[in-house]
Amino acid sequence: MSQLQSSNPVFADQLFDQKVHAQPAGGVATVAGVIDKVAACSFLCAIAGATAYAVTASNPGWSMGFMIASLIFSFVAFFAIWRSPSHARWVAPIYSLLQGATIGSVTFFL
Repeated sequence: MSQLQSSNPVFADQLFDQKVHAQPAGGVATVAGVIDKVAACSFLCAIAGATAYAVTASNPGWSMGFMIASLIFSFVAFFAIWRSPSHARWVAPIYSLLQGATIGSVTFFL
């Protein structure tokens, strides 16, 4: 290294190279994508709620256990999403199903 060259990375020739700078993200969120995912999760929740209501109506002895189990597992799914949002892609449908089951079994009591 000569006296006129620096080892400081700020003065490196690669600083102005395009590969060093940030590139646009590939998977950005769009309004249409968010609406699609919310609609899918809402549909799953409604189907699970109707199914849970039908199951608890036909088997009233299962209603309390079913409600508590679906509530506990939905809390587990919630904390899984909260702890690691990158897992939300596959945990969100499971969470929607569990919340629907909880809502359906609670509705049976009302």
